[in-house]
Amino acid sequence: MMKRSTSDILELFIVYIIIFLMLKEWLVPITQLTGTGYGEYILLFVGLALLVNVFYLPFWLVSIIKLLYISLFIFYTYTEKVALLSADSFHFFMEQIQVNAIALATLQLSDVTNPFRTLLLFILIWMLIYLIHQYLVTEANVFYFFMITVFFLATLDTFSEYDGGKAMVRVIILGLILMGILYVKRLGLLTGERLKLTTKLMLLTPFIIFVIVWGYFATLLPSYDSVWADPVAFVKETLGDEDNKKVGYGNNDEALGGSVADDDTKVFKALVPERQYWRMETKNIYTSKGWKDNPDQSFSTLSGGVVNTSLNQVMQPTQQAVIKNYEAGKALGIYAQAYVPATILANNANLQMTNTSEKITAPQTPMEEEYQILYEPIKNPIDSVRASTMADYQRNDAAVIENRTLPTTVPQRVRDLAQEITKDKDSVYDKAKAIELYFKNGEYTYDKLNVGTPAEDQDYVDQFLFETKRGYCDNFSTAMIVMLRSVDIPARWVKGFAPGTYQQKDPETGLEEYLVTNNEAHSWVEVYLPQVGWVQFEPTIGFTSLDMFAEDQPTEQEQQLEDKPEEEQTLEEEQQEQTTAAPSFFKKMSDLMYDYRLVGYILLLMAMIVAIAALFTRKLWLPGYYTRKFKRKAETDDNFMTMYEVLTQQLARYGYRRAQGETLHNFAQRVDQAYDTTAMRELTSVYEQLLYRKTHEITNFAQLKESWEYLINLTTG
Repeated sequence: MMKRSTSDILELFIVYIIIFLMLKEWLVPITQLTGTGYGEYILLFVGLALLVNVFYLPFWLVSIIKLLYISLFIFYTYTEKVALLSADSFHFFMEQIQVNAIALATLQLSDVTNPFRTLLLFILIWMLIYLIHQYLVTEANVFYFFMITVFFLATLDTFSEYDGGKAMVRVIILGLILMGILYVKRLGLLTGERLKLTTKLMLLTPFIIFVIVWGYFATLLPSYDSVWADPVAFVKETLGDEDNKKVGYGNNDEALGGSVADDDTKVFKALVPERQYWRMETKNIYTSKGWKDNPDQSFSTLSGGVVNTSLNQVMQPTQQAVIKNYEAGKALGIYAQAYVPATILANNANLQMTNTSEKITAPQTPMEEEYQILYEPIKNPIDSVRASTMADYQRNDAAVIENRTLPTTVPQRVRDLAQEITKDKDSVYDKAKAIELYFKNGEYTYDKLNVGTPAEDQDYVDQFLFETKRGYCDNFSTAMIVMLRSVDIPARWVKGFAPGTYQQKDPETGLEEYLVTNNEAHSWVEVYLPQVGWVQFEPTIGFTSLDMFAEDQPTEQEQQLEDKPEEEQTLEEEQQEQTTAAPSFFKKMSDLMYDYRLVGYILLLMAMIVAIAALFTRKLWLPGYYTRKFKRKAETDDNFMTMYEVLTQQLARYGYRRAQGETLHNFAQRVDQAYDTTAMRELTSVYEQLLYRKTHEITNFAQLKESWEYLINLTTG
C-alpha cells in the first residue's frame, strides 16, 4: 500500500467530518418522524465507520471493529440485567440466530425479530459509507451524494411535518465546501502532481470564506411569502392523502374511522404472571358512526379498592399484577383492570367507578405512579358455555335490554349477513364464535393507514363490512357487536390496551414484564352469555384473546404442549413474544413511506421522466461522460481498445454504423471523409495492430487520446 502523507490523512479527515455532518442531517429527520430511539448511538457508528476509513486499516480489522460495535449495541439495547460474557448472553445470540434463520428460510418475514432488523440497519449504513468511501478514493467526487441529500431534505420539508429549513442551509454550505476540497484534489490527480498543503490552503481558503459569508448573509435576507398558492395541500386533497391521526387512547368515540399513525409514547409497564388484556371502560350505545357514553351515569366508591363490576365476582383472588405508570399513563387518569379484578391497591387514591362504563378513576387525587391489582383469571367450563341457548336469556335482565339496542338506520344487509353467519348454530357461544371467525375468512384486511371514513348518510359498520373491508380494531370490534345485536345477542364495546411488548422476567418477583405504549390502545368485544356473564371475544385480525374457557378434557394440541419439556415451552413462548414486539424501526419506516406515498409517486414520475429523457438524449451527453471518464484512466493498451469500441458505438448512435462485412479500414475511411479528418484512420491502425499482433506498444498515447476526444465530441451534433 502506498504510504500516505500527513497532509493526505488530514485532508481525508476533514472530508469525512463534513460527510459525517451531512449524514447526521439524514438521521435526524428519520428518527424524528419514526420515533426511533438510540439515534446518538447510531450516529456514533457512522462516525466510527468513517474514522476507520481515514487510516486505511486492513479490511479484517475494520470488520471486527464494526461487528463488535453492532453486537454490543444489540446486546445492551435488547437485554437487561444480563452479563455480557455469560451463558445468558450466549443463549440470547444463539436464540436470535435460530429464530431468524427459521423465519428467513420459511419466508415468514413478519417473524423476523427486532434485533435482526437492527442488524440489517447497521449493515445498510455500513454499505452506504463503503460506497461513499469508494467514490472518494476512485473519483474524488461525491456530487451525487450531495444532490440526493438536498433532494431528500427538500422532500421531507415539503411533504412532512419536519422543518428542514435550517438543515438545508447547513447541507448546502457543507456540500459546497466539500465540492471545493474535492475539486482541488482532482486537480492534483489530473496533473499527476502532489499538491503541497500550503498550495491547497491558498486555493481553498478564499472559496471557503466566500461560501461561509454567503451562507451567513443568505440567512439574514428577508423571506417573502410565495405569490402562488401552496400546491402541496391541493395535491394531497386531490389524491386523498390526508394527514393521519395518531393511535392512542381517546375519550370521544362518537366518530370512528380514518387512518391512524403509530405512536410509541409509553403509557405504563405491567408486571404480571402471564399476558393480560387491560380493560379500561365499556360503551354500549352505538350511534351508526361510533360509540357514546350512557347519559344516565352513576358512581360508586370502591371501599378499600374492592372492585364491583358486572364481570364474575372474585372471592379469593390468586393472581397479582403491578402497574407502573409513565407520564402518559398518569395523564390518562384511568386505572387498568385485569380479567377479573377483585381489588386495586392504590396507596393514596380514593377510587370510584362509573357504573355504566365501569371506568375506575380517582377524581379527587392525582393518578398513582404505581399500584397493584389482585385478580382471578376466568375459566368457564366450555361444555356449560356451549349448552346455553337463546331461550336461556331472561328478558327482563338489564344487561340483555341495554346491550341489544341498535339504531333504526343500520342497513338491512348488515342484519341479513349476521343471520346468514349464525343460522346453523344453536348455542349463543357458537353464534358469537361464528361471527368472530367470519372476519378471518380472507376477505378482510388489518390496516391502519388506508382506512375509510363513512359519509354523513352512511353507517360505519356497513361501510366496513361491504365496501372497504379493511380497518383496525375499532372496525372489527364494532362490526361484530352490531352483528351480534342484529341476532338479539347482547354485546358491548370495550376499550383498553392489548398486552404490550414482552421485556423480560423480573428477577425479584418472577413476574413477566410488558411495556404498554399508545400503539397497544385497543378495542374488543364482550358478549353476555346466559348463566355465565360477560365473556371476551377478539375479532381483530392478528390479535388473540385471553383463554377464558376450561376444557373438560385437554385437546390433542394442549396434551402435546404438556408433554414438552419446560425449557422448550419457555423458548417457544419467548419466540412468540419476540414476533409480537412493538413496531420496529423498519416497520416505522414502512409506515412513514406509506404516510407520504404521494412523495413516492412524484419521485417515481420524476425518475421516469429523467430516465426517458436521458435515453433519448444520450448521444448528446455520452461523449462528455466518456471524455471525463477516460481522462482519469491509465494509458494502457486495454484502455485504448475500450476507448475505440466506445467511439464506434457512439458513431453508430450518430448514424455512422459499420456495415456488415465492412472492414475496419473502410469504415474508418468513410468516417474521415464525413468529418474531413484522418483521426479515425490513425486510431483504427493502432487498434488493428493491438487486435491482431498483440505485441504492439503505443508510444503516442496522448496524441491518440486527443484524436479520440476530437472525434467523439463531434458526435454531439
